[in-house]
Amino acid sequence: MSNLKITGKTELSGEIAVSGNKNSALPCLAASLLLEPDQTMELANIPDIRDVRVFIEMLRNLGLEINRTKPGVLLIKADSTRLGGPGDKEIRIPMEEARKLRASILLVGPLLRLYDRVLLPQPGGCKIGPRPIDTHLDAFKELGIKIKNTDDGFTCLERNRLEESDEVKELWLKETSVTATENILLFAAGSLNNHLIIKNAACEPHIQTLCYLLELMGAKISGQESNLLTVHAGKLGENPAWPLAAKIEPDYIEALTFAVAAAVAKSNVIVKNIYPKELELIKKYLDQMGVFSYFAERTNSYDWLIWGKKVFEFPPAISPALKEIKAEPWYGLPTDALPLFLVLATQRKGELEFIDYMYNGRLINLANALNNMGADIKILGNRGLLVKGPTPLRGRTQLSPDLRNGVGLVLAGLCAEGESIIQNFEIVERGYQKLPEKLSALGAKVETV
Repeated sequence: MSNLKITGKTELSGEIAVSGNKNSALPCLAASLLLEPDQTMELANIPDIRDVRVFIEMLRNLGLEINRTKPGVLLIKADSTRLGGPGDKEIRIPMEEARKLRASILLVGPLLRLYDRVLLPQPGGCKIGPRPIDTHLDAFKELGIKIKNTDDGFTCLERNRLEESDEVKELWLKETSVTATENILLFAAGSLNNHLIIKNAACEPHIQTLCYLLELMGAKISGQESNLLTVHAGKLGENPAWPLAAKIEPDYIEALTFAVAAAVAKSNVIVKNIYPKELELIKKYLDQMGVFSYFAERTNSYDWLIWGKKVFEFPPAISPALKEIKAEPWYGLPTDALPLFLVLATQRKGELEFIDYMYNGRLINLANALNNMGADIKILGNRGLLVKGPTPLRGRTQLSPDLRNGVGLVLAGLCAEGESIIQNFEIVERGYQKLPEKLSALGAKVETV
């Protein structure tokens, strides 16, 4: 188990580039299972993090050749003999691999195109409350997939191609699930004889990137920026764009991480390699929390300038117009942003309520840790918090409960008096590429121990 030691109250300065979005890289990597024999795909801006490395190894075990040609760039080639095909009976996703990574669920969609039966163990991932895969399973049931549980702990998804209808299908997702939307896209795009309409689909930036990649492969998809997706009839490979190459968009949550770091450390920082469109709402919340920042267009890119030193009153105050921060499906505020805003709220004057519709109890772990450091946070049931600030924080030794809350503890350590130690830091490195090195480059006093 690795730990991160932070000495707080250190001013930051300089510029830092954001890595590629993990939540975009993983479904795009899963799409490589749809390559025909000897076809290749190049994916750029892939973050070099644990979750991605684990997923790459799973794909290699399924028969794909994956090589890193230069930093952040992967060249993927399908084997000369196709991995599977209609009539191939069964494939089992190894339990020890699936338990390392929740994104292993994304293998089901493409593998059901190649095999009659896919056996999936319960996926792993962060422990952030109940995370059932019911939305995935219900969606596959509506598409005619038969599902049953096996005696040895697997979920068996079975496809009978002879019974599949050629009629236009309408699929309603019972929740706006990002991974369920991706799974259905990976199953359906370019493999149906008629249209599939997905209602209540997720439309996060990483969904849009996956749609773009599938369209490069020959699929036809409309409605990518909405909650109503239509996967049109057709086959992959009919009009593909070869050579096939796509770039993963920058991680907007990582960009927010450095923005909040600048704000709580009362520092000026430039965050490079960002897409302003993905940060517009996030920036509006920062504006209302007294953080001065703006986007600047550069040659072929954008920077985000955060002036943490510039405050219009002291202590910086939360706007009276901002009563709550509530996670919502895109184009609302991403749930992964809440832990970061929670830390910022402890350093702002005023009261602010937080509501997480998605994860039952996740914010409570961070709230308890922050209260242990001196914050004033009241717990309102399983999904709500009330923060009163500003409160000085004191360094503590604490266990990182999950990826996003762990980053919250890192941010708290940057503005706390004294020394903080974040235990179980490797769980944070599942989603952040070289975070200690990037913070050190900005002048933070951090080291892994």
